[in-house]
Amino acid sequence: MDLLASLAPRLILSPLLARTFDCIDLAQRLGAFGYRGPYRAIDIGLPDPDLIVREVRSLVPGLDFEVMPLA
Repeated sequence: MDLLASLAPRLILSPLLARTFDCIDLAQRLGAFGYRGPYRAIDIGLPDPDLIVREVRSLVPGLDFEVMPLA
């Protein structure tokens, strides 16, 4: 938590799914640390990314979360 506060990132970017975590895991940790800045997860072509957005926003209210399509 101290590291996050000292770094004060303007944006956090991650894959939607990784081998050891997913964006929901990371969003919950960021929320627990009090992060309220933008967090963007990169979409790899899911049929309904809005479902993930709604899920994350319901679990971590106040977190600025969006899914970005991989162009």
